[in-house]
Amino acid sequence: MDLDPISLLKSKVVPLFKNELAELDSEIGICEVFGTKEQVYCWEDSYGVHYSYSDAAKVFTIGSYDVIGLNQGTWATPKSAMRFMDYKGAFMIVPVDNAAPELWCSGNYYKKLSPKTPFKTKELAGNAAYLELIEDRRSMLVIEVSIRKELYLKNLMIGDEDHLVLATLNGCVIVPRKGWSEFKSAYLSLPKPKRTEALILLRSLTSGSLQSANPRVQKFFAEYKDFASISQKTLPSYPHARMIWLAALGAAV
Repeated sequence: MDLDPISLLKSKVVPLFKNELAELDSEIGICEVFGTKEQVYCWEDSYGVHYSYSDAAKVFTIGSYDVIGLNQGTWATPKSAMRFMDYKGAFMIVPVDNAAPELWCSGNYYKKLSPKTPFKTKELAGNAAYLELIEDRRSMLVIEVSIRKELYLKNLMIGDEDHLVLATLNGCVIVPRKGWSEFKSAYLSLPKPKRTEALILLRSLTSGSLQSANPRVQKFFAEYKDFASISQKTLPSYPHARMIWLAALGAAV
């Protein structure tokens, strides 16, 4: 994970917005997101707040019908183009290799994607996206895009074969992949009616709403000792990473 995520954005995402950026004025300054001195784009929003963004940050604020898609209206009567900061629960994946950057989203977001988009798109979000991301062992930059761009863009790190790294609003979440397959197999070996109970208990233990001494917890893990043992051995110790595992488990079949 020693590659530079900003350089990766500049080489694979920024060029996709070449036409849009060419229409904007820029000057030498400091990017307030990345803290770098370079060519920046400055503007004020409707509240009078001033912004100074480099191209790698600015592309998350630019609307584009061709590169991203439609935000409001229809393709026959478009009202506004989509920006990355308009998404909720979408993922941008930027592989380190020569593969095209990807955009994963679902529902109306997916339906409004441009047929011309250079992004490789996938109709996937939520728990199902977490599942696929954990099992995708490529070296890649993964960004959970949303309106608070200034937060997740400060949490960029490239993941590798052993770690999924998510840039989120709440920080950079490093999710180990070691032990995942064993844990998922143990979960899927449980009787189907018991899988929901297992998830409820593990989530409650992770959040602290239940303690390990709780009779409900003790009874379940006494009945399913193999699952209890594998869970204890494989689950990440970091609570946020553990919650990503458990979210992905909810989509496992």
